[in-house]
Amino acid sequence: MHIEPSSFSPRRAILAILVVAGALASARPAAGQGAPPEAYRLVDTRSAAPQPRAAGELTAPAGIDVAADGTHYVADRGASTVHVLSPAGAGLRVIGQPGDGFGAFDSPSDVDIDAGRLFVADTGNRRVQVLDAATGDFVAAWTGLGTPSGIAVAPDRVYVSDAARGVVTVADRGGARLAEWRADASGEEPFQRPAGLSVDPDGNLYVADHGYCYVHVLCPEGHVLARLDRRVSGIDYRPADVASDASAAYTLAPRQLAAFDDPVTRAGRNWRFGAYLFGGAGIALGPGAGLTYAVHDTRLRQSGVVHVADRATLTAAAEAWVGLPVAEGALDGPRRVAAATGSAYLL
Repeated sequence: MHIEPSSFSPRRAILAILVVAGALASARPAAGQGAPPEAYRLVDTRSAAPQPRAAGELTAPAGIDVAADGTHYVADRGASTVHVLSPAGAGLRVIGQPGDGFGAFDSPSDVDIDAGRLFVADTGNRRVQVLDAATGDFVAAWTGLGTPSGIAVAPDRVYVSDAARGVVTVADRGGARLAEWRADASGEEPFQRPAGLSVDPDGNLYVADHGYCYVHVLCPEGHVLARLDRRVSGIDYRPADVASDASAAYTLAPRQLAAFDDPVTRAGRNWRFGAYLFGGAGIALGPGAGLTYAVHDTRLRQSGVVHVADRATLTAAAEAWVGLPVAEGALDGPRRVAAATGSAYLL
């Protein structure tokens, strides 16, 4: 249809649309004619979330800590729970469930045990939760500390890292904020993506900065004491977590376990290799002379906790305590689907 510009009007435009619509309607087949031969019906619906898993069956382990009696607590970011393991690595129980209520978690990223209390960096809910470590009962929830990435508890304070904002918050044991550090107290080197935290017996704070390639070592007042840096063959070592004792700092990156002997006095110049791995997420000292670390290896679909018997040498053979694959049917945002006779494939 062609309408001359001089004859155009809104009324004629409406009539033209009605005429075209009428023509299209008259071209449709009569009822029952041209219907597709296939018949479709809903057969089943598959959830992207797996069923709750038993204690020790980890979906996406993150932060880990070891209590004085050797009991392990592992934040499971994928299942939004905390798993409790025996000193030998056997699953004992699961604390919490997905949600935003008290005692529930959303993608927790780190845990710390101190004086019978379990401190959880409840990342998705933007809070720190405090629970009774023995029973799992809720004690308190702290908000206003940003989006927690890592947590470390000292005798008189609690440190909480926020990788998104690049800050470390200092709080008292009741959760009240005392200070917020965006850098060491000199202001020379701002944090980029502070993640895992650890406090040594002298009260010094170790900050694994995943944005930079080193660990900041700060005194309790926030002044820098050392920066632990390990780079080999141009490959940056981006630490995800750190644990420390009186003689060394043990750092875990997505692909490497390493130790820095006498980290303050030698400023990290004396380091030694541990295991080469994929998906390093969290590290803790114990039980005894050993250490444990959590791995979420998406490449090999393997998630679990690994134990090293002697952290002084890192030469003892590592033993996978719980190394179960990711639960079948666990889909993190499926985007594509294809079907064949009798099967469906999702990506």
